[in-house]
Amino acid sequence: MEEEKENARELEQEKMRELEQEKARELEQVKAREMEQEKAKEMEQKKVKEIEQEKARHEKIQLFSDFDVCKGFD
Repeated sequence: MEEEKENARELEQEKMRELEQEKARELEQVKAREMEQEKAKEMEQKKVKEIEQEKARHEKIQLFSDFDVCKGFD
């Protein structure tokens, strides 16, 4: 009888350890996904910034081209 109680207690403890391990794995997966999402967000922001810089560069080039054309009429 006492041995059965001990076995039941050990089984319960083992189940609890397994549940804790599973929760820890799930938490790690969530953290990994969050890190991936953050990295993707940073990459997207970097692309947007590069596009904006390229646009600004083209606008400056266009401005100077227009200025050169206007200078030619003087």
